[in-house]
Amino acid sequence: MTNANKPGSSTAAQMRRFAALEDILIAFSDGIDGDRLQAGLMWAKTGNTNWQRKDLINLFASPWCAAAEEAGWQGDAIAEGEKDLDEVTAAALADNPVDAFLDDVRAELIRARAKFPGDRIMTIALAEEFGELAKAVLDEPAANVRKEAVQTAVMAARIVLDGDGSVNEWRAAKGLDPLTSGDEA
Repeated sequence: MTNANKPGSSTAAQMRRFAALEDILIAFSDGIDGDRLQAGLMWAKTGNTNWQRKDLINLFASPWCAAAEEAGWQGDAIAEGEKDLDEVTAAALADNPVDAFLDDVRAELIRARAKFPGDRIMTIALAEEFGELAKAVLDEPAANVRKEAVQTAVMAARIVLDGDGSVNEWRAAKGLDPLTSGDEA
């Protein structure tokens, strides 16, 4: 598991790097040796471009080398590979408020499930968190609003993912399907 507080290790940043790596590997896997592949996977996972940078640059140069061989492109494949690596790395690390918020929700969801396991009174807990969010919006600093919004989102996610055992009989009596199949948690 990655450390969500470490720059470049958020799920969104990793996904951007893995998508770039996937494009290279699917199209240009011929000639990609173990060192370049290992460097690419470490880069995609951690965002560290200093680890075996030459191998990463060579990996990103692969499409340019193919263009030179197959289409007669004339240019510096290594320079283009380095430029592409740096651009994708920068894009993966770019601040994205949605990704940051969802990373906060994900981390808090994991913490909340460990601290408060089970599925009882989730709807009431969601209502409580929403009340705290509303109060924070009206009376507290923005940092507190964000904290309460994260907790409200977590409780909404828990209802979808874990269900609410305290309303199962009520829902069944009304002919409604269960909130979860029991496999999600």
